[in-house]
Amino acid sequence: RLSISGGEAFFAVYMRNVGVSLGLGPLVLSPDGMTGVAWAINSGIEAVAFLYVLKTNISYKWLLVGGGVIVVIPNLVYGLTTQPVILLAIQSLGGIGFAMVSVAAVDLAHEISAERVTSTAQSLLTGLGYGLGAAAGQIVAGTLLDAVGIMDMYVGISVLGFLGAAVGLLVSTDSRSGEPRQTAGT
Repeated sequence: RLSISGGEAFFAVYMRNVGVSLGLGPLVLSPDGMTGVAWAINSGIEAVAFLYVLKTNISYKWLLVGGGVIVVIPNLVYGLTTQPVILLAIQSLGGIGFAMVSVAAVDLAHEISAERVTSTAQSLLTGLGYGLGAAAGQIVAGTLLDAVGIMDMYVGISVLGFLGAAVGLLVSTDSRSGEPRQTAGT
């Protein structure tokens, strides 16, 4: 969440800073226009990805790790290039990775918590992940922005994101069966 939030928080700043624009015939997208198009692409792909990921039976481990890697790739690209077409094309990966990580995290919280507190566990995970994780991501990204500039900030949060995905390999379960499980009290 740190890498996702940090990248999202400063995306419009990045687009303005690098002066990205794209000419499409008589229409020229300014940096703010490019930002809007990029978010539209991301949102559309993300919605489709959520539907697809919910129907798959990919293990938590690989949804978390794969999603973590996929969601970080756009940040790395932002740190390495300012080519408008590449920036728009890479935007879709953020939505795909976010869907993978979100579904895996919520399902995993449901599976590992006692049956009587599954909703509480999911709410706690969501609140901490989206609240505290987002705040931490923006603090780290803002600090990096001030220290090294916008493009190197994206490289830095990419490194942190790849490290987070590596930690995801430590998730012990490979299951996502949907089968009822025994709890300590049953």
